[in-house]
Amino acid sequence: NNEIFTRYVRDEKNRNSISANIVYAICEDANGFLWIGTAKGLNRFDKKTGKFIRFFHNPSDNNSLSSSIISSLVYDSKINCLWIGTKSGGLNKYDISTNQFTRFKNDPVNSNSLSDDFINCLYQDKAGNLWIGTYG
Repeated sequence: NNEIFTRYVRDEKNRNSISANIVYAICEDANGFLWIGTAKGLNRFDKKTGKFIRFFHNPSDNNSLSSSIISSLVYDSKINCLWIGTKSGGLNKYDISTNQFTRFKNDPVNSNSLSDDFINCLYQDKAGNLWIGTYG
């Protein structure tokens, strides 16, 4: 059985390389793209071309990722979105159809908000409920 492995590493000169060598999470969407959460951004990997598209936190853009340190990922096939847990910026919902990020963060005066902005893990059950494990 001959298996072939390809190693992907960050290349500062190549904008189509992975954004970081530290990977925390991987999931696949309905189109076969791999989503890779790293210590320095979210990456969409196209298996056909071997290229990565990178997404980062931009402090001057409230529609960007809330943090570039991605801890966990879940693809939600019912609404074609990616749920993105971060290590300091709460939860993000990325609508794949519209390329829009929505942020969900802790609000100390709102008991219905996230309990903490440090997301450890995400899980979607069979009923479609999203379970969010936080530091708090």
